[in-house]
Amino acid sequence: SNQDQYRYPVKTSWRGEDVWQGDDNRFRGSQVQLNSKIRREKTVEGLLKLYEFRKMNQHNKVTVLYNLAKLCKNNQKQKLIAKGDSQLNGVLGNLINDTMLDICDIDHRGLTNIIHALSLLLVSDVKVTRLLDLKTLIGTCLQELEHRGVQNLSSREIAMFLSGLGRAKDLVDASRICQLTREEILRRGLVGFSNSEAAIMFWSFAKLGEKSEDLFRHAEREILRRKTSSFTREQFVQLLWAFGETDLRPTKLFNCFAEELSRRNLCAFEPYELEIILRVCYKVNFRCDILLKAVQEALLSEDPSKYGIRHFALFLKYLSKLGFRAKDLFQFISNAILSRDKVTMENRDLATILLSFAEAEMRNEELFGALREEIVSREFHTYEAGQLVLFAWSFAKINIHAHDLFKLVGDGLCYHNITDMASRRIAKASWAFAKMGEKHMNLFKKLEAEILSRPFESYDYVAYYGVK
Repeated sequence: SNQDQYRYPVKTSWRGEDVWQGDDNRFRGSQVQLNSKIRREKTVEGLLKLYEFRKMNQHNKVTVLYNLAKLCKNNQKQKLIAKGDSQLNGVLGNLINDTMLDICDIDHRGLTNIIHALSLLLVSDVKVTRLLDLKTLIGTCLQELEHRGVQNLSSREIAMFLSGLGRAKDLVDASRICQLTREEILRRGLVGFSNSEAAIMFWSFAKLGEKSEDLFRHAEREILRRKTSSFTREQFVQLLWAFGETDLRPTKLFNCFAEELSRRNLCAFEPYELEIILRVCYKVNFRCDILLKAVQEALLSEDPSKYGIRHFALFLKYLSKLGFRAKDLFQFISNAILSRDKVTMENRDLATILLSFAEAEMRNEELFGALREEIVSREFHTYEAGQLVLFAWSFAKINIHAHDLFKLVGDGLCYHNITDMASRRIAKASWAFAKMGEKHMNLFKKLEAEILSRPFESYDYVAYYGVK
């Protein structure tokens, strides 16, 4: 079947006396049956017991490791078991050691699966006792991979090891293998790569810092050749994020993405996927009203409970930065925020929400009043200096008086060391207090001393006036 080509091992690669092919052309034998059992197992303990008490060939050891690593990544409870149960952790160490002993003999698919699995364990922070650190083991696997040659790998195998390394990103040194893979892709082309392979591959390249223009221009041409309608929503998000991380600004590609996304049902997108779409549009300074209106319609048609406060804060941030002024959407988000428990809101989200409404010039006294009450109920030293400035500037921008909030901001800024604060932030604070007639003499003395201590050249025109 089509699904079998994505499984490891491919059934036609089975070898051994206990494997045979019956009259119905189906493979049988203890190792084949064991492989199916491994795939059905959904717990770390169950997988490690299968390894500990059943004789396994190389293929099945890799399958256990790969499935266990995916469990640790996707299931918090299973990850904690793998980390915290000393007995199971010891068995996991034996499994990894056992697998690494076969590293030179395992097939290419198995090797790339091992790299992927070890990378997932590394990023899941699953430390294994009595074992070399996972970074060293991944490095050993990459040396073996380089020795074999990336040119000898299939598209599936290349996508497999890159996606693992991409998730581990800064935790591993993958610069050499990325360079070799880039050269191979430019030589081979992308025609032989499926949409899913191409998407995860370029997402991984961007994560790993491989953002060379020739590589991504090649990807751009291939994506446009295939037509954007052939990509799934997950693939869209991966590719959009990857191109957003480069210095390229492929306007034609982004226009195609925007047109296609606006035709799709964005209600089917996960909240984090919508956030990525908006963030990339802001980052590359790409405003497409059709796409933004499609996002607006999706948000307005959904139950607000689908989104958390953090989602709303980020939606507001990027919509306001992109200059999108939809009063009904801002009111919808305001109502959703007002219905939530403010005590659990993070300081950064309070600042982002207020700043976004202020930048969009959406004066919502009910929302600002509710958030003001929550802000002043907390100790001033719990806020970062930058957050305090944004509180004051936001209220001043839309002219809402809040003496208790400004007092908290002033006391907080007097408490903090502001020598590293950007000149524009100092200008914002000065302007906000002056505009609202808030006289906090200790703060103004501190701001004056800080302003005079900086060289004239450190201020730009806007900072002098503190308007923006």
